[in-house]
Amino acid sequence: ALPSIKGIGGRFTNIVYKKADVDMNKRAGELSAAKIDNLMVIVSNPRQFKIHHWFLNRKKDYKDGKYSLVTSNALDMKLRDDLERLKKIRNHRGLRHYWGLRVPALPSIKGIGGRFTNIVYKKADVDMNKRAGELSAAKIDNLMVIVSNPRQFKIHHWFLNRKKDYKDGKYSLVTSNALDMKLRDDLERLKKIRNHRGLRHYWGLRVRG
Repeated sequence: ALPSIKGIGGRFTNIVYKKADVDMNKRAGELSAAKIDNLMVIVSNPRQFKIHHWFLNRKKDYKDGKYSLVTSNALDMKLRDDLERLKKIRNHRGLRHYWGLRVPALPSIKGIGGRFTNIVYKKADVDMNKRAGELSAAKIDNLMVIVSNPRQFKIHHWFLNRKKDYKDGKYSLVTSNALDMKLRDDLERLKKIRNHRGLRHYWGLRVRG
């Protein structure tokens, strides 16, 4: 019954049932009141039961910076607050929501922003108001080719997030896990050469810029 609650998915349900030592094949009516209370306690405080943050749907809340699981009406309220905040700061996604336009799927990939997405869609001759599921396989492949090789399609280097890589000196766009790896490599290099920023990272102090 847990996945019927808005904000709770199948994988999270599986973990909660294991933590509560409940048989997943049992219906909600077959569980005792104590078991149901235990399930609700785990759902309300997943981090206390060592459930990893990647299973939660609220990561680094902009108000308190915490990871949490938001369900039911609270999820709708959080989404509404996020959209209002994005509109106020004139964020690309917030403005498209404000104008009643669909938000493209590419900016949901780590390392790809709204402006870069706009250029990629223009280069691929794709309508930005179309959903990812409405695009043909050829169009999606074309988008991925442009994202992988932006310089070949005459996208200026100031749109890329990796400028003058210290190993090869190239400009490139790094996404997803590769972005985390590059950042980690940069920080390790700064620590080794005892750079000011590297040392502050090493000491756990705040770093500007």
